[in-house]
Amino acid sequence: MVKPNVIGIIVGSKTGGDKTLNELGKIGVQFFCQYLNNLPMIIEVNHRNTKVGVVHGSVPLKYTDWDDFIVGTKALDSDTIEECLWSRDTFDFCRKNNVYNAPRIANVDYVLSGHTAVDDPLIYGNRIWIDSQYNTGDLTVATIQGGKMRYMRREKDAYSFDKHRGW
Repeated sequence: MVKPNVIGIIVGSKTGGDKTLNELGKIGVQFFCQYLNNLPMIIEVNHRNTKVGVVHGSVPLKYTDWDDFIVGTKALDSDTIEECLWSRDTFDFCRKNNVYNAPRIANVDYVLSGHTAVDDPLIYGNRIWIDSQYNTGDLTVATIQGGKMRYMRREKDAYSFDKHRGW
């Protein structure tokens, strides 16, 4: 059975889910949620001695250590899900307070997030937002080379998302 809080988050008007509900209907959303309940909310990739965390929205500011974040999100209460998947509070803070030596999240080399549109990657310490496609139509890809994060852009083409067209 699908957790009610997951359905509530998906179909909430704050997240654009009201459009999803209109398009798929309640049964369609419930069917989709069955798959979402089995997907990880947080992904950790270890590649050539570099640890990269992937979180859709962001790691909330209250977490300064990756390992504490992993332990703290085990409960998956609705507030934690909301923050990690949909909240822009951390992004807004990081954009407003961005400095060269911004604090880093301990025990992880990089944390990649999307959800909030950027023209170019926003880097705050080791937090990086790369969701450029909505604003520019270009897809940003992050890759590790020599222990450093590098970015590549795939230029917009006929199949790219266009916010004015809606797909």
